[in-house]
Order: sequence, then C-alpha cells, then structure tokens
Amino acid sequence: MLETHSRAHVAEAAIHPPFANPEFYADSERVQMKTNVSLIQLRIRRIIFHDVPHRRRGSDDPGPALSEIESSIDQQFASFIKDRIVTNVQSSHAFDVTFDPESQTPLPDMIRTLTTPSGRDQFVGISQKMAVHLFNMQDGTNPAGLLAVVDVTIGGHPALGIIKIEREEGGRLIPDVSTDGKKTFSTTVLNDLILTEGTKFFKNALFIRTGTGEADFDAAVCDNQTRPGGEIEVAQFFLRRFLGCKFAEQPPVTTKRYFEVVCDFINDRVDDPEQKYECYNHLFSQLTSQTGTANPKKFKSDCLPLNLRAEFTEYLEERRVPLSTFPVDTSLIHAQLKRKLIHTKSDIMVSVPSREAEDHITLKRLQGNTVKVEIVDELKKLGR
Repeated sequence: MLETHSRAHVAEAAIHPPFANPEFYADSERVQMKTNVSLIQLRIRRIIFHDVPHRRRGSDDPGPALSEIESSIDQQFASFIKDRIVTNVQSSHAFDVTFDPESQTPLPDMIRTLTTPSGRDQFVGISQKMAVHLFNMQDGTNPAGLLAVVDVTIGGHPALGIIKIEREEGGRLIPDVSTDGKKTFSTTVLNDLILTEGTKFFKNALFIRTGTGEADFDAAVCDNQTRPGGEIEVAQFFLRRFLGCKFAEQPPVTTKRYFEVVCDFINDRVDDPEQKYECYNHLFSQLTSQTGTANPKKFKSDCLPLNLRAEFTEYLEERRVPLSTFPVDTSLIHAQLKRKLIHTKSDIMVSVPSREAEDHITLKRLQGNTVKVEIVDELKKLGR
C-alpha cells in the first residue's frame, strides 16, 4: 500500500485534463437540431415536384420537366412525406449545417425568400429555378430524380424542406396538364413513384427560420453519401455546391469544449475537494457511457449542489456550450479520458489509468480544502 496524506502537499486537489491530440475525426452522428420545437409539429402547407433527369455528357437534353402549379396531395401522401422528412433529419446520416457565406449558389437566398411572408407568392417560380439550377450543375455521375420543395411550418416557425427522390432511369417524366391548363404531376404518378417501400429519399434538407436575419436558421441535411470532413466531390455536391451550406460544429468539437468547460467549472466553482472528484467521475462516466450522448442538464441535476445549478447554466451559456443533449464523439479528448490526473497546490500530480482509478484510489477531505489521497495497489517499482 502506498499512502500519501501530508496536509502540506495534497491541499486543494484539482482535476486537469492532459493535452489532447488536436486531430479531427468526423465520422460521427449528427448534432441535434437546436430549435426548441418538436418536429412532430411539422405541418405541410404546399409541395411541388419537378423531374430532374440524368444529364449526359455532350447531350442536348431539354432539361427538367417543371410543374407549373403545386401538387394536390391527399392526407396519406402528406403523412408519408412528413414522416420521411422527420426520420431523415434525425437519422445518423444527418448533420446540422449553416449557410456558407463563400458559396456562389443562389439556393440560400431562395430559401430565405421562401420562408418569409412576402415569398409565399413566389413558391412555384423559385422552386422551378431550384430544379433548373440543380440540373445545370449535374454531370454524368448524378442520377435522375424528382426534386420536391416543401413549404412547411414547425411550431409556428416557417420552414422549407428540399428533397431529391431517386427514381429509375428510363426517360423523362412528363407532367400531366391540370384542368386549368397548367402542368403538374398527378397523384397517381406520385403514388406510383414515391409510396413504395424501395423509394430512396437519398438527399433531404430542412431549413427552419428562427428569426428575421439572414443567418437565423436551424438547418439539417441528410445525405447518405456525405460525412463531415469528406472531400469526395460526389459527397459534397448536394450540401456545398447545390444548397450552399457547410457543416456546423461537429460532435468531436462539441464534446471537447463541453469536457474542458465542465472541468474548468468543477475546478473553479466547486469548493469541496471530494465533491470535485465526484463531479469529475460523473463527467467521465457520462462521456464514456454506451448511450453515445451527453446531457448537461442531467449532469447538473445529478451531480451539482442546488446553489451551483443556476451558475452552471450561465457558465455554459457564456461559453456557448450546448445545454441540450448532444451526440458524444471523444476523438479529440481520447488521451484525457484514458487517465485521471489529480494535481495539488504544491504541484504534486497523481496520474491514474481511468479504468483503475475507482478500484485503487480514494480521496478524502480533512480540514478546509486539504485532502488525503490514498492509493491502494501493489508497488511495482520506484524511480525510472
């Protein structure tokens, strides 16, 4: 047994993370959408479809087949589209995004317009421009598909869904002519193409307007070809080149900031040394659990004394750390989580493998902020 309990040398123990490898690993689950509304509240107001055929190199293809009026859909079809949108933007293939100010595509301005009251009368015309722009950008690697533009509301927020639906090759789809002489895809055609088990909604975006500013959007894109950090052109086509978006902060970065900020809070604001250690153990358990998520509010209620909970909320908000549950990716803090480090005021450091800490080390408070650190283990060697 090796015991260290000198009051002069173990006072004011604190928990400090070792340095991390800053390499970015980004194959991870998506960040949750930030808007404080449930996507179950999504309501479809209007929807329009345009057929965007495969664009062959060197051909004189006449371009997309455009609807001239919005589609008439029944409740079954609307429920199906809603379910696909909600399911896709909450899936592991979806990621939070923001508009890229360096993008040259017109889509961000179109989305901004269609989510304002003055843009409602431009729904058909702007959706047609989206389809033409998509077709013009495509090359021989992009498959044919229907482009659906969906005008929706979510909990009182105006929102816009943009979906590309894969279809079998085999020529252009020709819209029917409605009773007032305008082209549109009939319910029969849409049901045959979309209400089937094998339909692939392989690219899906949802933009929720949260304010009047140009950047006041909560947005997510689902694309099973795209991963943050990926540089393959086909994987970035829909997100960057067509929608004009870029990835928002990803789980590895969010997880690292959360870990560091909570460690700072524990060291700065929690006075009781034993409680410091307990809080750190709770944080460690949260970030290494099998759930794959972290819940700051649960950490606050389960670990912190009542008088520190409001301060914890303010502390995280000031440092722009999420208070909502988020997906955990510990790639950037792997080194810190491998070991627990106790650092005293006298610069005595005890570094313990995380898995061994609970079995071999205890920390007890003596007087004031003085603690006794006790290590119970078989002595292997001293010196080098």
